[in-house]
Formats: sequence, C-alpha cells, structure tokens
Amino acid sequence: MTNKTFITEFSKIINLPTNQTQQILDNLKNFICELVQKGIKVNIKNFGSFKLVQKNERLCYNPQTRGKVLSPQKKVVVFKMSNQLL
Repeated sequence: MTNKTFITEFSKIINLPTNQTQQILDNLKNFICELVQKGIKVNIKNFGSFKLVQKNERLCYNPQTRGKVLSPQKKVVVFKMSNQLL
C-alpha cells in the first residue's frame, strides 16, 4: 500500500479531507521522530514501540571485494510490534 492510498483510505475512515489527514499523520510522524531522537522510548498501546539503539562497530563482509570491512558505530531506530498485531 502506498502512502497516498493509505491516506485516502484512512481519511475515509475518520471522515476528514485527505489534505487534513495528511497533515495530521505528518505531525504525528514528526512528533515520534523528535521524541526518539531525544532518546525517549515511544510506546503506542496495541501497536508497538519505537526506541533508539546504539549499535557497536563490527566486521562486515563485502561480497564484491571478498574482503572484511569495519562497520562504524551507529544509532538506529528499532520498532517492536505489539503482540496484539500478531
């Protein structure tokens, strides 16, 4: 499902115009991103949780050169789905 079809279908469910629905979803996404960037775990009941995790550096394998490459330390966002969605 594309973003456009998702917004169209969701706007029908909540009985709002698509441009207003788009704005609401964009604001929600931006709010979640801001919280996660600050290191705050965001838990949405019956949906899942978002959190920022620090990944250590590690050795990776490059299949083209068949050599080992050091992957640097980085932060990634992890989403854990709620059991209700299973």
